[in-house]
Amino acid sequence: MVTFKYLISVFVLFWVKVGSNGFIVDPIVDPVLQTNASTSVSIYCGKVRGLYSADSDAFLFRGIPYASPPVGDLRWRPPVDVNSTNNNCWSGEFDATVFGNQCVQSVFRNKTQIVTGSEDCLYINVWTPTLNETAKLPVMYWIHGGSLTTGNGTDEENGYAPTAKLANAHNVVYVSVNYRLNAFGFLALEQLKAVSPTNTTGNYGFMDLLSGLRWVQNNIEHFGGDRNQV
Repeated sequence: MVTFKYLISVFVLFWVKVGSNGFIVDPIVDPVLQTNASTSVSIYCGKVRGLYSADSDAFLFRGIPYASPPVGDLRWRPPVDVNSTNNNCWSGEFDATVFGNQCVQSVFRNKTQIVTGSEDCLYINVWTPTLNETAKLPVMYWIHGGSLTTGNGTDEENGYAPTAKLANAHNVVYVSVNYRLNAFGFLALEQLKAVSPTNTTGNYGFMDLLSGLRWVQNNIEHFGGDRNQV
């Protein structure tokens, strides 16, 4: 169980233009990865197909949705966990070979500040040395930095996310998660409190992190992890 005792944050809000379908995401370019097989795992919401890295002798599962896209009526609301109870599972086999969108953020590129990312960004990633459900390996739940305004859980290439090589070397299941940032994750207004089912406002990003932890509890054994060692 994870508790947050002291959360002190400074939020930088920025003006952005929202289209009918939210933000257009810049594609995330995968780092060079040698694979010789794909694999499927049955989890709580259905089958997911990931990758096997022969170079690292480990498995990768990228961009698995753990909550419904927080857009439209779900914007500035608690995350809706992806599960059969909420009737928001996928059909067939989910392709977990490509990272999901990063969350909306303001970044500098070529000395110019731009807005990038997507509101549809609640995805989780797994790196594991084994898919043996009896392995009971410890699980590292990795939360990316960025002062709650930037970052993502998928930046393997620059060393800011777990990798298959790391999972194999440590014999640990690594999990990373994207969570809402900036105004979309932490905007607190009386108007939002008035329509909240819990009479609260703000901290939506932290709610996302807790939703990701619930996903780990329900699914991590299928990736060789131990839900009691997170």
